[in-house]
Amino acid sequence: MQIRHYLHVLTGRNENKLLFDYQREIAQLMGYETQPDDQPNAAVERFMRDYYRCAMQISTLSEMLTNHYYETIIEPQLPDDERPKKQPINARFNRIGNQIAIAHHRVFAQHPESILEMFLLMGQHGIDKVRTHTLRALKIAARGIDQIYRDNPTHKALFLSNLKEQNYLFHRLRTMNRYGVLGNYIPAFAQVTGLMQYDLFHRYTVDAHTLFLIRILHRFTDPTFHEEFPLVSSIFQRIERKEILVLAAMFHDIAKGRGGDHSELGQTESIEFCLSHGMSLADANLVGWLTRYHLLMSITAQKKRYLRP
Repeated sequence: MQIRHYLHVLTGRNENKLLFDYQREIAQLMGYETQPDDQPNAAVERFMRDYYRCAMQISTLSEMLTNHYYETIIEPQLPDDERPKKQPINARFNRIGNQIAIAHHRVFAQHPESILEMFLLMGQHGIDKVRTHTLRALKIAARGIDQIYRDNPTHKALFLSNLKEQNYLFHRLRTMNRYGVLGNYIPAFAQVTGLMQYDLFHRYTVDAHTLFLIRILHRFTDPTFHEEFPLVSSIFQRIERKEILVLAAMFHDIAKGRGGDHSELGQTESIEFCLSHGMSLADANLVGWLTRYHLLMSITAQKKRYLRP
């Protein structure tokens, strides 16, 4: 409400869009000040980061409330042949229609590895949604992901297995991000969640941009997009270790907002992450190289060369 008030004051009309032109002034009005060691746009970027994080929390809560209403009020009144049936997946999870659900409310507490196992099962069974009561339990359980959790070999193996499983990868990572799993498992990712660069070239926050990139990679495996991207699709489908590209995509902008060269910082962090997860030095260095030179590859790929006749 306070942001909307300032928008109305600045524009002199009923303006409800936080456009690029207004962000710097509103950041100042909201009390975001540039510190002596800050980059020029640090204050407005902090403001926008807090704004997007709050917006994501509100969106997540709204989604949960809407789904809870449907599952508890609408769904029980559906005819038997339209009501989703429960099918056990294993001792910890059930499939209900196109959703996954925990078998009982203490699954995550008794089996912490189930946090990551659930997302892997979603990919393996072609499930892209999660029941509301499971999301509530997941959001609470994600708070317990600490360094001890991250150092557990079983958890590391499950996380890598999630990246190797391409089915619904974007949907699974997006849910991980929205409910705190991704940011707690990779603390550096939490730092770029909601981070918006204050320029005209970046439409999305860093975390959204990263996940959209992974969605685009997945499209190269989808026959629906083969005609649109014939060359890239044929190349991508022949790549056996697709998780290498997924990891490079996840880490390519992970060091933004810290100052310095984010490509070099990202290279270091990506190599450390890969090695800590049991990947070979060659694979780790490849992920690091892709992260380090992603800007060069982008410039090269998008540069037009005009040949003289």
